[in-house]
Amino acid sequence: MELTAGVIIALAAMIFVVALLYSTVGHAGASGYLAAMALFSIAPMVMKPTALVPREIIYFAPAAIIGGWIGTLLGTRVLPIAGIRRWLSVVLVLAGGKLLWEAIALLLHR
Repeated sequence: MELTAGVIIALAAMIFVVALLYSTVGHAGASGYLAAMALFSIAPMVMKPTALVPREIIYFAPAAIIGGWIGTLLGTRVLPIAGIRRWLSVVLVLAGGKLLWEAIALLLHR
């Protein structure tokens, strides 16, 4: 997939949402960043260092502490944990399926 301006904006929006969701539970979200980049066919050599940078920023950001506290309050009182886990599972399965599909296609075209 070619990285046009629209693709970059969509990827940035996905990474922002992942960072927001993961920080509400006190996590940095590297697996979510990797899943988002996999959905946009980013090369694996680029994905690893790229996922580490926002992870470190989020991990040490005071917003992650506050977001984790708010997420705990919401998660225990308002939001259904099962629903969040289902959506996260769907996104990660789609990203894994896309990686598998591309790996099979690569092996078949050798």
